[in-house]
Amino acid sequence: MEYQVVIPSYRRARAIKDKTLRVLHLQNIPKNRIHIFVASESEKAEYESENPGYKVILGVLGLVQQRNFIQLYFPVGTLLLSLDDDVEGLSVLEGEKLRPLSGLENIINIGFSECLKSGARLWSIYPVHNAFFMKHTITTDFKFCIGSFFGFINPGTEILNPSPDGCKEDYIRTILFWKADRSVVRINYVAHKTNYGGGSGGLQVASTESRMEKEVDAVRYLLTNYPELVRLNPRRKSPFPEVLLKRRK
Repeated sequence: MEYQVVIPSYRRARAIKDKTLRVLHLQNIPKNRIHIFVASESEKAEYESENPGYKVILGVLGLVQQRNFIQLYFPVGTLLLSLDDDVEGLSVLEGEKLRPLSGLENIINIGFSECLKSGARLWSIYPVHNAFFMKHTITTDFKFCIGSFFGFINPGTEILNPSPDGCKEDYIRTILFWKADRSVVRINYVAHKTNYGGGSGGLQVASTESRMEKEVDAVRYLLTNYPELVRLNPRRKSPFPEVLLKRRK
């Protein structure tokens, strides 16, 4: 399938080379399919210097704003695989154990093929890198699609994310695509390793206090606007609030 890989990135010109770009290289994904979106001319120059041969595109500042920019950059209907800039590895469930994935392009083709079969425009992989919870299934019901690794058939302006600061943006995306298509695809036997909040840079740089306030606002937004689809997670051990998606048919 003719797909493109998009990576929104911020202040990680060197780190992206050792993480996401290394992973894609090991998976034999051609450089000419990969697009790195940055927020300023100075960053563009730095990323091009650190990562020669890759397309570096000047976008906008902010995680959600950059994701929306990406949708407007490509034609409607383009097959896009979106990765965060700190992906460290990919794994596949074999039996009851996780093994290194060696066929990402096959997974990409499966994700988009399942979308076309079910009428969905969004797919992702299992959100937790833990074999105990994973299954050898592909589902099309209302399940959470992780924001650090997801594929989608570009809807253009039809589905733009309204989150102003990026908090819970992957929950909002899952909900918006579900409401539009009544189907989202999830490959439950593939997972990825990533360092959430680790290292420098990243599109959600903020103090703990500021992040807490934004997370609370985002949870309130979800509970207010989609009470039939989300609920608070009562088992959340982190000080940050969390939600769960309600089961839907």
